[in-house]
Amino acid sequence: MKSPDELRKFNTLKVLRFIADKKQGTKSEIARATNLTMVTVGNIINMMVEREVLMQDGIDSSNLGRNSVIYSFNLSKNHIIGINMGIDYISFREEDLEGNIIGRKYVQVEIDISYEEVLSMLVEYIKHKENILGVGITIPGVSNQETGKVEFLPNLKSIKGQYLRNDITAMTNLFTIVEKDVYAGAGLFRENGSKKSTALLSIKGGIGCGVICNGSVLKGHDSMAGEIGHISINPDGPLCSCGQKGCIEKYAADYALSEQLGMGLKDMVEAANMGDAECLDVLRKACDSLVILTGYINKFYNPEELFINSRWLEQVASIKQYFNELIKDQPNLITIIYDSHNYEKGAVNIIKEKLLSDIENNHLLGG
Repeated sequence: MKSPDELRKFNTLKVLRFIADKKQGTKSEIARATNLTMVTVGNIINMMVEREVLMQDGIDSSNLGRNSVIYSFNLSKNHIIGINMGIDYISFREEDLEGNIIGRKYVQVEIDISYEEVLSMLVEYIKHKENILGVGITIPGVSNQETGKVEFLPNLKSIKGQYLRNDITAMTNLFTIVEKDVYAGAGLFRENGSKKSTALLSIKGGIGCGVICNGSVLKGHDSMAGEIGHISINPDGPLCSCGQKGCIEKYAADYALSEQLGMGLKDMVEAANMGDAECLDVLRKACDSLVILTGYINKFYNPEELFINSRWLEQVASIKQYFNELIKDQPNLITIIYDSHNYEKGAVNIIKEKLLSDIENNHLLGG
């Protein structure tokens, strides 16, 4: 049985979720939608206005009789920070509760940067911000959600074995989540309240897959689900950083293609679009590997829809056409996109989802 304080917090989240979904609402609209009494809704609204979580946002005069006050989030007072730690960079993003961008920052780092330097960089950025509700951090590795320990991280090796989440929380006094990047990125494709099965295949510094199954991110026993780039398709192929030979990642990840062609991703895309025969040949071979991978995803996870996030696949028209021809007989809907900020957005989203669903350590509720 819930205590009075727990019940108040759960009811408050009902109100906040309504406003998050509809952007605004009157007390009567919220009461009807949440099945809460007008007195309860009124008390919650007044408390949230006093805490500057909500604000009066106009008057609804569309109904006969007494005009009603419209309430919405106080966007100037409630922000979330999302941080993505890539192979050789750290990117920062600050958003309000409606997803409007407040600020962004991108920092190139050496792969041998010390943990103390990383921690100092993150904390300095966070501490210079105001009205922050929480911090989401995405990494191309595994963080133990119970202990906060980074168990696996292939790039910024000094962070492996460190308690990044705990240290950031202790140094900023802010609720913090550290999550695998592709899981957070996949969460952006989760439809509100939907049980739809969706997958995100991310082709960036490496290749990973995030799967939404029955409305939840599929993580596996120890958050190693989705390491699909390390499926070997050639036992005599090139050695991968994971220790295997012939991983699909070595044939289709951005870094592997850049190594083969001796040029950066931007130059590779430009050259391919200008008809460079060598570039086009390498990219077509990468597509041949990826179609094997999408077939595996269909067999392993059977998603209704698969999103592929790849710059070269989306921006080189002839290659996109070539790949679409290869996958035309696969059973699910496959959509090619390119969103370079997917992981930062995902980092923000994991905090927003937490704020609107969990009463523990919730700054919106005063916790």
